[in-house]
Amino acid sequence: MLSKSQIQLIQSLKQIKFRREHGLFVAEGPKIVEELPGSDIQVKAVYALEEWLEENQGKFEYIKAEINRVTSKELERISNLSTPNKVLAVCHIPERDTEEISDEDGSVIALDGIRDPGNLGTIIRTADWFGVRHIICSEDCVDVYNPKVVQATMGSVSRVKVYYTDRDEYLSHLNAYVNEQKRLGRFARPLNNNIFNVMEWLEYHDVVANDSKVLVGLSFLFLMVYLLSTIALTLTKFVGKKAETSLRRALGASRRTIFNQQIVEVGLIGFTGGVIGLSLAALGLVGIEHLYEAPGGLVKMDWVMVITAIGIAIVSSMMAGLYPAWRVCKIPPATQLKTQ
Repeated sequence: MLSKSQIQLIQSLKQIKFRREHGLFVAEGPKIVEELPGSDIQVKAVYALEEWLEENQGKFEYIKAEINRVTSKELERISNLSTPNKVLAVCHIPERDTEEISDEDGSVIALDGIRDPGNLGTIIRTADWFGVRHIICSEDCVDVYNPKVVQATMGSVSRVKVYYTDRDEYLSHLNAYVNEQKRLGRFARPLNNNIFNVMEWLEYHDVVANDSKVLVGLSFLFLMVYLLSTIALTLTKFVGKKAETSLRRALGASRRTIFNQQIVEVGLIGFTGGVIGLSLAALGLVGIEHLYEAPGGLVKMDWVMVITAIGIAIVSSMMAGLYPAWRVCKIPPATQLKTQ
C-alpha cells in the first residue's frame, strides 16, 4: 500500500520546482520504464501492477531499485496519464555536462527556445531514430524531464543525452575548442562558429526568397486598399440610410445603439470576407500540393492561422467602419413624423 508521503512526492514531480529540489523525475509506461536499466538513468523506485512485475521479474533487482506492488486505483492516484499504463518509475535526474561530448560522438543537435513539451519529445525521438546521441538545449527550453516530454520520447530519453547550457557560454566553449585545435595545426579554416535560432538560421541561409518578401509587402498594400474601400462603401451605405436613421432617432433610438448596430454589421462583413479568403487560400494550397507533388498533409493551414486570419478580417473591418458609424450617429432626429 502506498504511503501518503510517497503519493505526495510522486505527484509533486509534475512541477519543475520539485523535480529540481528532489533531483527526481517520473517515467511511465512499460516501453519507457523497461528501457531505463540499460541507460545512465538511475531508477529509484518502481510502482507496478502485479501482472507487470511477474512479466519483468528480476529486471530491476540488480540495479537495486525499490519495487512496489500497487493496485490499479493506487496507480491511478500517482499517474500523470488519463489511463494509467501498468508501471511508473521514479528516477534520479542524471548530472550531465557538455564537456563530456567528444569528437567521436558524431552529430550533435542544438535547440533554442523549444517550449512545447510534445515538440521536444518528438525531436528527441527523431534524433534517436537517426542515431544522434546528444542534444544541447538553451536554458529557455522546456525541461526534458517534464512528464509530457518523457512520455513523448517513447523511451528515447534513456538513449539520447540532453544538456542545458547558456547559448553564449556554449558558443564561447566552441570557439575556445576551435582555437585550441588551430594552435595544434588541425583546423586550417578561419573561426566561423555560429548558433542560430530558427529565424536567424532562415535569414543567414537566405531561405526566404526576395520575391516572397515582395509578396508579403504587396499583401499588406492590398489590405490597405481593402480598408480604404471598406470605409468608402460603408460610408455610402450608412449615409444612404439617412432618412431611416433620422426616423429611428426620432422614435427614441440612442446614438450608442445605432453606432453598435453599424459596428456589428461591418464585423459580420469582415467575418464573411475572412471565410471567403480562407476558402480561396485553401484552394490555392491544394493547387500547390498537386503542382509540386508534396507529401499529403505537408501543405496545410493550422487552426492558429485560420483563427488569426478571421480575427484580422473582423478587426480590420470594424476599424474601417468606425468613421462611417460615427458619421451616421451625427444625423439629427426627424423633426416631424407624418401619420395617417
